[in-house]
Amino acid sequence: VDLQTLERFDFASREKQKDWEYIRPFYFNPLSIKKGEEILRTHSKTSDWLFIDEIGRFEIKDKIWGPVLKELIKEEIDLVISVRDIFVEDVVEHFGIRNHLLLKVNESNHFG
Repeated sequence: VDLQTLERFDFASREKQKDWEYIRPFYFNPLSIKKGEEILRTHSKTSDWLFIDEIGRFEIKDKIWGPVLKELIKEEIDLVISVRDIFVEDVVEHFGIRNHLLLKVNESNHFG
């Protein structure tokens, strides 16, 4: 979802989709990934903050948002990234994230 326009894009499916990239156990829509990269690059130039939900094992393997996230981190853009607890250290190390602030959200303090 592009939060500024509220435009939505089909992103992933557990069921086979023609021409979608298979990264076990999901199929990812390459057009949505490309659109997401465009949105992130565009908004990185016009926004004070970018919010990315979520970065994890695929990005650590330089799939999905991995390449564009590397670009944004090099540009030192203010990012808010959601990461599962088990991937935090790997994400910080893989992307060379410096000067980060870790906010833990759990059952007792979640916002939902």
